[in-house]
Amino acid sequence: MNTARAKALLIKTLPVVLLAAVLLLVDIAINRPDSAAATSDMLPRLPQASLSPSSSAEADAVLALYQQFDAPAAIVATDPEPATQAGQGLSQQQQDAQQGLLRALYIDNKMYRLTAVVNQRQAIANLTVTDVQAPNAPPQRLALQKGDTLHQYEVVSVTARRITFRHQQRELWLQLFTPEPADPVANNLP
Repeated sequence: MNTARAKALLIKTLPVVLLAAVLLLVDIAINRPDSAAATSDMLPRLPQASLSPSSSAEADAVLALYQQFDAPAAIVATDPEPATQAGQGLSQQQQDAQQGLLRALYIDNKMYRLTAVVNQRQAIANLTVTDVQAPNAPPQRLALQKGDTLHQYEVVSVTARRITFRHQQRELWLQLFTPEPADPVANNLP
């Protein structure tokens, strides 16, 4: 029975093998490797680059042509910290009136700014503490989470971008990337 299967398999594959051999012989007869037809003219001829070295005068002339398109150097404006440029903080009355969205929280001679919120298991707010009486002193870092207290302020919540404090009936918060209102432009008419 195995010989019958082998014969049937040979009868099925023999025509395919013979056809492949005939096609190979025809291909070799038509495309002889030593003939001119063996090289393809389908690829375009690319121009040969001249490898002559250019002088620095030529390079300077080309760069001078492009200098008219160079953008002027940008002037970087520094963001002065509010009320601390002269080394002064807020008065006690102003500190007691702080509420709402703040860029910085002032307590005594310290200024607290939210610099990051780390959220691993529980959100932790990282604040930068600057002494307004000694602005050249290195700032300190402080980490707060919900339930902590900062002087008289209780930390009510810490979210991905904000820390909320409460003192008696006042609620205030520090936020990352606090938007600044645009200054109105005077005489904006043509």
